[in-house]
Amino acid sequence: MIQIRPITSEDSFHRVKQAAKEDGHGLLQPTHVILKDGEFVGAFSVSLPALSWWMDTRCGPRDSLAAFQGMDTILAERGVPMCLTPCERSSPYYEIIQRPEFGFDPYPGDWDLFIKRI
Repeated sequence: MIQIRPITSEDSFHRVKQAAKEDGHGLLQPTHVILKDGEFVGAFSVSLPALSWWMDTRCGPRDSLAAFQGMDTILAERGVPMCLTPCERSSPYYEIIQRPEFGFDPYPGDWDLFIKRI
């Protein structure tokens, strides 16, 4: 039988991430573990910080860098350790966001994003 439990310790957090890694999967900021017969078989996050943003085409890289620094400050004030942000390949920011000074790293894998409305 499947059980879902909140992750309540740093140890469980790391064990869940390790179990996912050993199973060949990435895992971002898990908040809940999925158990089957007492063993970790999955996890999910109900509070993964995801950024959605827009910048007018009249803005250049310096404007974007200033905006991202402001975003970083807001996230840090809220105690957010990391975030995920989508960026369309057709966006003029797709190349810019990959520059080191913006601080984003590509997440490994070939992903598509989906929206589920509750």
